[in-house]
Amino acid sequence: SVSQACIAYRAMLATRMQHDVDAIRRQVLARSLSAEDMPHGAEIYPFYPIQLDCGQSKHGHLVSVDPVGQLRLREVMREVGPEKMFEFMIGVSELRQIIMDEVSVESGHLVQSVQVKDLHGLSMSMLKDPKAVSTLQAIISTCTSMYPESLACVYIINAPFFFPMVWTVISRFINERTQRKVRVLGRDYEETLREEISDDVVQVIRDLHTDAR
Repeated sequence: SVSQACIAYRAMLATRMQHDVDAIRRQVLARSLSAEDMPHGAEIYPFYPIQLDCGQSKHGHLVSVDPVGQLRLREVMREVGPEKMFEFMIGVSELRQIIMDEVSVESGHLVQSVQVKDLHGLSMSMLKDPKAVSTLQAIISTCTSMYPESLACVYIINAPFFFPMVWTVISRFINERTQRKVRVLGRDYEETLREEISDDVVQVIRDLHTDAR
């Protein structure tokens, strides 16, 4: 509804002001359009090789592959710190918006994001660091508040047996409308993904698994 859209828009503006996101956006615009070149990307990308632009879905939306299970979060917290991790993820989110804006203008229709969150390699130990968990919660809460209408859908793949416990925690920081856009898949995800994305993206996922060995 219009009233809900207005509420979401005001929340987005407030969040951007609270975290001075426009300053991060200026940094993003001054760099090349890759995740490695985002604020603190040189330090964080080796721990977290997010693939931001994997082409377009069959509906023309921007596809990204987020290897959450490979994120060495405790090392990032120890060697880089939560503040830099937060700024990196906001920078990545801003970069995604910039790319979608450009593709929308070129294609003549609204381009949203299709995000594949790959949990391959995720372990319970990753979630036992209170500082790491609070940082993830801040990132999730901020990103869902700032970009309420940019998301087409999220595919969570390779969800482990303990994922329902994880979802119980993180879903509290995700609004109900966004939750309805999330699809949780196990290891047999490829057929479902191919309904939305190309074989090239599936190959990106396989390559990330190979590189992580």
